[in-house]
Amino acid sequence: MATPRLSARPYNATALPCELLLDVFARDKDPPVLMTLALVCHQWKDVVYNQRSLWTQVAIQPSTTLRQLRAQLTRSGDLELDVEIIFVPWDLSEESRQVLSVAMDQYERIRCLNVDSLRLHDEDVDDMFGFLDWPEDATEHLSDFSYWPCLRTLELVADKFDVGDFSLYIVAPDLSELYLAGVPAMGWYGAFFALAADVRTLKLKNQIDLVGFFQSLRLFPSLQHLSLDDEDGARVLFSQELPGFRPFVLVNLVSFHFNWLDADVGMFLKFLACCPALVDLSASAVFKQHGQVDVPQSLQLRLLTKFFLRMGGRNTESNLLELLLPALQTARLQHITLWSATLEPTDISSLITPNLLSLELGNLRCDMLALLQAIQRCHRLVDLWLHNLYNTSTNILAPEDTVTLLALRKASFDVSPPDSPTLPLGASRGVALFPAFWALMPLPDITSVTIEGIDLSMDYLMPMLREVGSRSDDLLSLEVELVEDYAFFTLCSATAAGARDYDSDIIRKFETNAFLESLALMNHESTNIFSRLASLTVAIGGAAVLFLCFALLSNRSAGGLASLRCVTIWIPANVTNEAVVASLDATVRACTSRPIRCQHLNRVFFEHTKYGPDMVIPKQLADAFVACFKSDIQHVSIESGCVDLIA
Repeated sequence: MATPRLSARPYNATALPCELLLDVFARDKDPPVLMTLALVCHQWKDVVYNQRSLWTQVAIQPSTTLRQLRAQLTRSGDLELDVEIIFVPWDLSEESRQVLSVAMDQYERIRCLNVDSLRLHDEDVDDMFGFLDWPEDATEHLSDFSYWPCLRTLELVADKFDVGDFSLYIVAPDLSELYLAGVPAMGWYGAFFALAADVRTLKLKNQIDLVGFFQSLRLFPSLQHLSLDDEDGARVLFSQELPGFRPFVLVNLVSFHFNWLDADVGMFLKFLACCPALVDLSASAVFKQHGQVDVPQSLQLRLLTKFFLRMGGRNTESNLLELLLPALQTARLQHITLWSATLEPTDISSLITPNLLSLELGNLRCDMLALLQAIQRCHRLVDLWLHNLYNTSTNILAPEDTVTLLALRKASFDVSPPDSPTLPLGASRGVALFPAFWALMPLPDITSVTIEGIDLSMDYLMPMLREVGSRSDDLLSLEVELVEDYAFFTLCSATAAGARDYDSDIIRKFETNAFLESLALMNHESTNIFSRLASLTVAIGGAAVLFLCFALLSNRSAGGLASLRCVTIWIPANVTNEAVVASLDATVRACTSRPIRCQHLNRVFFEHTKYGPDMVIPKQLADAFVACFKSDIQHVSIESGCVDLIA
């Protein structure tokens, strides 16, 4: 008997325009995604396979096969390519080498190239990793004077010195963005740079031949953004070892960022004198001064709007800030960040002006009365960060004399023990400044408040938490850690799925000895916080006490933790496996008879840092912990990160 054929039943469907499909598909041109789209229907398959522009984004991973790469190159036709290559030098198979070779053979079509051998870096092989060369398959056309007619963006990232004898040497006349990390360039006067006059963005990290680089800067007349970073401190930036450095003008340079171990103040000022168009200046280094330093008369920073200065070591090694002040006084500063410096009252009044939109001060010595008087004149200030300030006088501004900054939306105050050994410990770090700082904040309009190193009393907690409850009905995320009887809280917005929203505008980060009162306040109808919690993260240390509190409080309120979707147990690196098991067991014993009311809980997550010791939790104990929550969801999933759940 013949097999009956399926009837060709007509479907009420309208084919979407090809242009619309192409625009949608182009939003994610990852080949596996495209292949999935092609399975939907014949129309989508035709669009995916016939539109060459969808196949121009080539992403090569260690798992990429030669067949996959060749298929994508064929479908892309002769269009320009954006190529990203991620590989591990110590784990290259023969096919992986062939994939690299075939990809690099397309150099005449490549518009954007990103080669990265660090993204999959494994710390377990760190000692070996730094001495492995990049394979010739990846470097051949980058070091043989090849002509790259389409190249506009080039990014090469490697561990320092792991590229062996490889040195960049190509001709790329249309290059506009160059980023080299750990990859040296062969002769900064080479033909590559002579033909790269249109380079606008140049970022260098862990470079060797900086002498040649500074001598060749005049070959970059279009340069707008320059970034120099040597986190390992291999050389002294702007040292007196630059005999060929001669003044010239970088008329188009608008941003200059550098992060170095040591920097000579005199040479740094001479370089700034060559950059009259700077808008954004960021400098982080131990600035050293050799004798008398004269500020170049040509130094001008009139267009500067963003200024970042972090002086490492003892800030007595140079008076860089004092030398820069005359030029900074003529600038149009709107954003200032100063770390590890000393400010005199006259410096404060000239730097901190009403034009400021953001101000961050850390490990700073200053007269706090003069500082607060200057800050409260900044009526446009949106962001304010004060960290570990040291009062050089006994004067302080009383809260009742402080003017509230109505435009302020983000504020941070930190008097935790400073990293800098040059600042003394104790109340002089700025604890006395806190009442005046609090008076600056425009509650309830301020969205983000971070206070660290201060034991907040209920007088401060009540207005801060009630303000969150009055703002909106958005879901919230709460992270809490209990150390003995001292609690650390982070409260912010959450996603609908029950995860912390790291782009949240609403942030309350604080610490207090009154953790029971804090939890009770969050459960009160005046704050409406408990009922809006979608995500709860508890550090394992005080888990038993905290979950018992949540159990008691959730049963007192009408809805309990009605919005809770996810509970995370956070296990820090310094906690032993035995302590984790004991804490979970104590939590189970404390809460079994008092389950936490959370009708919509669907996920429990055990999270441990991969840098800590191996962590093993019995599956039976994990199930017993989940049973501490009274959820309407029948099957609450148990997940783990760097934690083994054993039967």
